[in-house]
Amino acid sequence: ASNNNLGFQLNTANNNTLTNNSSPNNSGYGFYLESSSNDNTLTNNTASGNTWYGFYIRTSSSNNTLANNISSGNSQRGFYIDSANNNKIINNLSSSNTGANGYGFYISNALNNYFAQNTANLNSQYGFYLTGTSTSDTFEKNNKLINLKKTNMIKKMAYPYIKLKNEMYSLPRINNKHKEITNELNN
Repeated sequence: ASNNNLGFQLNTANNNTLTNNSSPNNSGYGFYLESSSNDNTLTNNTASGNTWYGFYIRTSSSNNTLANNISSGNSQRGFYIDSANNNKIINNLSSSNTGANGYGFYISNALNNYFAQNTANLNSQYGFYLTGTSTSDTFEKNNKLINLKKTNMIKKMAYPYIKLKNEMYSLPRINNKHKEITNELNN
């Protein structure tokens, strides 16, 4: 699905599987799950060259699995999880997303999501960025290679209840309140 406003959109859609699809050069998003789209599986899909986001999950969309997907060369965020809970984001690549909002994985106001074995590479901003009331999200074995303007893999602007267990990263000391998290990361 190319050269559209949206490549693939699931709106209040449940129990769907999207596999081996390509969504390049859309003026909006490559893959868009919204308005309580639950229990969907997206695997082996590619979103590239989109004006906004590669993969966008929002508005109470829960229990979705995104695995083995590629988001590259988008003008904004590679993967954007916004106000969506209990999703699994596993073994995805987010690279070369550009612009002032060129984040690899951007997580906002999201609860209990699981991120594992994802790679953020050559994005213009942070590889992983948490903001708002994002709590109880888990990050395990994620990898950062190089993100262009930001040297840190994870920028955490969210509440302190985030589990971080990654293999490769650089995270500055956030403040004394979060010292235990920083120490866990440096072990």
